[in-house]
Amino acid sequence: MAKKPLEIDMIAGSQLRDTQGEMLSVEGADISELEAGRGRFNDNHGKGFFNSVGRVTSAKKIYGPDDFTDPRHEYFWDKVKAPYIYVRGYLYDDEDHGNAKAAAAILRNIHKSDTPLKLKASVEGGVVQRGLKDETLLARTKIHSVALTFTPANNATLVEPYQMEKSADTEADMLLIKSVMHLAQTDIPSFRAITRNAQAEKIYQNMEKIREIAAELGLGTELVKAFTPEQLIKEALEMKIHGNIQKIHELVKGLPENLKKALTAGYGGGGAPTSQTGGSVLQSESLDDGRPKKKKKKKKKKTESLEKGMKYMTCGDCGHEQVYMKHQVKCRKCNKHQSLQKLLSVML
Repeated sequence: MAKKPLEIDMIAGSQLRDTQGEMLSVEGADISELEAGRGRFNDNHGKGFFNSVGRVTSAKKIYGPDDFTDPRHEYFWDKVKAPYIYVRGYLYDDEDHGNAKAAAAILRNIHKSDTPLKLKASVEGGVVQRGLKDETLLARTKIHSVALTFTPANNATLVEPYQMEKSADTEADMLLIKSVMHLAQTDIPSFRAITRNAQAEKIYQNMEKIREIAAELGLGTELVKAFTPEQLIKEALEMKIHGNIQKIHELVKGLPENLKKALTAGYGGGGAPTSQTGGSVLQSESLDDGRPKKKKKKKKKKTESLEKGMKYMTCGDCGHEQVYMKHQVKCRKCNKHQSLQKLLSVML
């Protein structure tokens, strides 16, 4: 009897913010290629022909319980509790395909051993339009493939066998798994990186055409400087960094004099906050009432001093109003990081 390929299904992408700060709009995602059965599974965003390890057979957008038409839809919904793209397909492990066999071996081993290690997914395609108010929102996208990976940008994904067939040869599975440990890499391209590379390639091709036309007209190719796509990306990034530095200088110039002194003076042997990285620059000043200190004549009520000294902040994600505490950079209810603009508005 011919061996059957391993069927798999998954949360290919969900409407939750990823580790790079971006969020996919499920409603705005064009998954027609996946729905038509033209989608591909690849190993860890590999671009080579041998990196294609399977085929997508169906896909569906799940917004909530009303969209459940299969028990697996509800099963995956319970994992994320957010809109997601459900994808189903199979691997090429029934053929003489080393990478596909290794992927199937990994999935079988993870499934039967109930290990905390999980195989994840990452959708591939291009950004058609970003959000008008929020550029990190991928408002309209075109998705054509799904990568199987241990290190996705969006951790709210999951890949599992659809119909589990336990392997009779555990040792063979382990050998296959060891042979593809190189798949667990961290250089996962985001939609932003994919779009940037595509734009650089298009600009490069247009510049080459201009150089060819100039040469045909006898004007010489030196009129248009030659750049590789990598050089174009580097130049664009350097220009963006320079622009951001200029904006920071303008912002610092506009800060109140007392905050400028606090940012540049430093303390003890710790150096100035403006020389720090991470959250050090966001540390708030002491919560006092802003008046000159006087000699104590009689004790004030504790509640009165608290009311004058406290600062309040409303979380931009969950809307929870809370007392802003010294060194705080996250919402204490939903644990989401607050924006620099939000923190500065509270500190000032």
